[in-house]
Amino acid sequence: MSYKILSFVLMIILSSYAIVARTRLGLPYNEDGNAVPSTNYFIIDVYTEGSTQPPPPTSPVPQKPGSQTLTFIFYRICGHLTFPDECHPGHTTTHELFVAVEHGGIHLNFFKLNLSCNTTSCQETLYNETIENQDLPETWVLNETIKLNVPADANGKVHCIIDTETCTTYHSKIEFDTTDIRTLTYEELQTAYNNLLGQYNTALQELEHWKAEYRNLNSSYNNLSGLYNAAVDELQHWKTEYQNLNSSYNNLVSQYNAALTQLNQWISQFNVLNGTYNDLLENYSSLNSNYQKLQSDYNTLKTSYDSLNTNFLSLNSSYNSLQENYSMILSKYNDLLVKYNSLNSTYQQLNLNYTILVQSNQELTYNLTSLQAKYDNLSTSYDLLNSTYYTLMQETENLKTLERKLWLTIVLLITVIAVAIAVAVCVIYSIKKNET
Repeated sequence: MSYKILSFVLMIILSSYAIVARTRLGLPYNEDGNAVPSTNYFIIDVYTEGSTQPPPPTSPVPQKPGSQTLTFIFYRICGHLTFPDECHPGHTTTHELFVAVEHGGIHLNFFKLNLSCNTTSCQETLYNETIENQDLPETWVLNETIKLNVPADANGKVHCIIDTETCTTYHSKIEFDTTDIRTLTYEELQTAYNNLLGQYNTALQELEHWKAEYRNLNSSYNNLSGLYNAAVDELQHWKTEYQNLNSSYNNLVSQYNAALTQLNQWISQFNVLNGTYNDLLENYSSLNSNYQKLQSDYNTLKTSYDSLNTNFLSLNSSYNSLQENYSMILSKYNDLLVKYNSLNSTYQQLNLNYTILVQSNQELTYNLTSLQAKYDNLSTSYDLLNSTYYTLMQETENLKTLERKLWLTIVLLITVIAVAIAVAVCVIYSIKKNET
């Protein structure tokens, strides 16, 4: 009899320990201590005022993996809410809301959507939306992705309330639970940590590779920059030489034009004098009586002519010299122009290479910034996982302490029962001895 009592007490203690362990892990259980599979949602209260309801949608809503869809139908308005099976405290989850109007349109007094969850302190609202006093055509559709920031101390499930009134006599309301808020297990955190660690190592290797590429490109860029600066200096030198030669050429052209103008003037005067001489020669016979006077005039003119002829010969010699100088300067100018075109082509090629290097440098800078951001995110995730690991280790130690206390209680109960049996045996033995 005492063995059966002891076995019953031990079973009750072990069942209580199992229930406490499941409760700490966030698992539901029944009166037998077995885990109960969680449902995605259940309807708490549904009521509709009115006499006519539209038919349900003809085509089913496509089901996404790891999610559930609740379809609701009110008076001349219908839709569905798609939500994931579960989420975790401190994370972000999404709900997909779709609402459409029946044929003919409606006047919507109000449409209210409220999403909330339980926390350790209160019922916290995650999302709240209200549409009031609007005339909606039959083509009106509300297709919205709702992002929910789940609090770190959230538990239970996300609670949803949809309340609508299409007119004063058609009021509908539905309440249900959607996503299960479940704390991540140690194995899941370990798996996520290993994945993040692998991604971090891969990113670190890629970063080292791109660092080496960047150093090589930077060295090539510095070499090209030195060559470019030398080419720019050489180009500036030849530009200065060209400007000096161009200035000398312009001065010579100006002097040549002045000399040419003077020569044309002398040629014009020579033509005039030559015409006068011809006239005088034609009239020589008729003017023979005035020969002496004309001879004197002729000598004077001859003297002037000789002087002009001398000047003409001198100018003609200067003109030939200038022509030779012009030809020599033109030849040098053409040589400089060829060298300038070659330097300009080299400059354009260097400028193109410089532009390509600048773009490559910007891309490397962007990649380095992106990798730095990923590294910061991985570091933050690692710190969070490390904190969670120490918390789980502390909870494990607490469970071990509780187990030691339970065994101590069992030993104490066995001792008390043994003492009680011994006392009972002694009492019975004393009674029988007194009877004899």
